[in-house]
Amino acid sequence: MALFECNDISIHWETAGRGEPVALLNGVLMTLDSWKLQTAELSRSYRCLLHDFRGQLLSSKPEKPWTLADHVADFRALLDHLDIASCHVVGTSYGGEVGLLFAAEHPERVRSLAVISSVSEIGEDVDRAVLDWRRAADEKPESLYRTM
Repeated sequence: MALFECNDISIHWETAGRGEPVALLNGVLMTLDSWKLQTAELSRSYRCLLHDFRGQLLSSKPEKPWTLADHVADFRALLDHLDIASCHVVGTSYGGEVGLLFAAEHPERVRSLAVISSVSEIGEDVDRAVLDWRRAADEKPESLYRTM
């Protein structure tokens, strides 16, 4: 397990394979193991970079709220730390949103972008769904997984 200190937090990250870098960006309820099948295949030809966003599994969980911009800054700092000038970016769900914002702010660092099951804007419907999920997780965590 590798940890990287940046922006007052620790980011858990892993790499697999060699070649052009491909960053796989998690959805909210994902772990690095969620990418196991994709990593097994992609790592034959690419260097796969995976990390837990702040607030996820093995990365720091700061007291104060964090934003998409924080995740973009953390991702950029991790790429800098690993001397990755540019990479292919694959993001699913929330990771797709981070990938979209990263590509918009740092287009020179993105060789290609794949966004899976994501949104480009969060409106009232998504806010309401997230609040429902949070309530379910707080009251009865197993209920959250049954609703997904």
